[in-house]
Amino acid sequence: MGSALVSQVSPARRVALAVLVEAGRRDARVRELLDSSKALRALDRRDASFARRLVLGATATEGCLDQALDAHLSKPGKVAPRVRAALRLAAFELIYLGQRREVAVSQGVELVRSQARAAAGLANAVLRRVADDRDAFLSALDVDAGERSLAARARRAGLPVWLLSRIEASLGDTAASELCAAQLEPAPIAICAAPAPCEGRPDAAADKPGGYCRGFERPEEKLGDTVGLFGPAPSTAGNGGLATCGFHAGATACTSGVAENPYTIDEFSAGHPETPTVSGSFTGQPGQTGLPAGCEVVSDFPAFVATGALERVEAVVSDVNAQTVALAATRPGSCLEIGAGRGTKTYVMAAAAMHRGLAREHVALELYPAKCRQNLARLERAGLSDGVRVIAGDATDLDTALTELDAPAGERRLFDTVLVDAPCSGTGTMRRHPEIPWRLAERDVDESLPGLQLRLLQEAARRVAPGGLLVYATCSVLSAENDRVVDCFLATEAGHAFGVASRHQTHPAPGAFDGHYHAVLRRADEGVR
Repeated sequence: MGSALVSQVSPARRVALAVLVEAGRRDARVRELLDSSKALRALDRRDASFARRLVLGATATEGCLDQALDAHLSKPGKVAPRVRAALRLAAFELIYLGQRREVAVSQGVELVRSQARAAAGLANAVLRRVADDRDAFLSALDVDAGERSLAARARRAGLPVWLLSRIEASLGDTAASELCAAQLEPAPIAICAAPAPCEGRPDAAADKPGGYCRGFERPEEKLGDTVGLFGPAPSTAGNGGLATCGFHAGATACTSGVAENPYTIDEFSAGHPETPTVSGSFTGQPGQTGLPAGCEVVSDFPAFVATGALERVEAVVSDVNAQTVALAATRPGSCLEIGAGRGTKTYVMAAAAMHRGLAREHVALELYPAKCRQNLARLERAGLSDGVRVIAGDATDLDTALTELDAPAGERRLFDTVLVDAPCSGTGTMRRHPEIPWRLAERDVDESLPGLQLRLLQEAARRVAPGGLLVYATCSVLSAENDRVVDCFLATEAGHAFGVASRHQTHPAPGAFDGHYHAVLRRADEGVR
């Protein structure tokens, strides 16, 4: 039996190693490489899921894996990158997946042998020691007693100690524990579906604004026993792999976050009936009601992809809590969206406006022209481009970026709603972007990012019409980028004209969606401080 274990590397592990080696060579994101990997697509579904889990997990826990490995390497700095990638995969299986020792070690040795034959003996010795020390490593017995508890929590989540310390200080112990519990699990997937004309169709409901509907048919040949992205998926036969929900009066918001900051738009929707009233909590479990129109939870993503809806741009993948942010800025009138990127929130806002029959004008500002082109092209294909203008420019200098808009009136153009979707650490989305924890630096979250976020907020404030809303948003769970930035803004001269309508923070948890923050600020009418 032992010889069979080492006879050859499993296909999933071989593909996983190829992706990690390529990511290191090109300094590329592993998800992008996985999505474009022909070798991954050639695997059966179960092997493909395992390969993805190995790649994403080894990347997310990279620093912890190196700590475990380096403790047993005499010259850690001399290990070739491709050999280290192979060792990380095996160490991830041993430490975080609880793989049988003989399987993980033998497969790890063969992975290393495939990259450097002479290093196979070293790999065997090191991986056996990693297996022996697993429990001690996760318990951080090598760390001073005063720091051991935090180090152990960080290692079990695969996070840097300094980052977990910031997360706990920002969210509190309970929410931080939930984030850690979800860190190495797959994030649930949701989509935003654009409305589609359905006149004459029997499923067209009378209560759908403008006679719009959207349904996704699951190809019959795709039905049967399936394995989800990381394991068995719930049965969704006959429903295109979707757990669908619709918005209704009194529905719950998509929140999975901090209880002491309950989200309610009631505070600022009085007098603004165009703003949906939502309150309560949403855990992100498939089948739970309370999602806005067009927002659907996908329980079997490969099956949904097979419907072709994404390729036809009938829907976009968007986290439920990210859609909640977009909805907070979806109102009648004019809107300036700062930091539009490739346009996911632009799409969500345009779709929501169409669902609700809102008349609005939307300007999507993004620094990079290529992303602007992608945004506009997708909107046009989806039939959502009416009333939307996409502009490339620097949001720290809106007078220059919006020169063409300002020129006709000879003064600054003001907007009823301004959304600042600020660049941030992304710590609320680490499950989806596994490079974040070990590429992020303390200086980023202490100085660089908050400084830029404050500048963007101050600049955006000059574009809010009297009585209008300024919505500040991040996908961070760190208070340094969220409440602290808003508080600093309110203390400035520009901030004196604004009052806080609401603040809302969500965080990842098992079965729940991502961590997003947004604060809704209302500008006072002219003459009122």
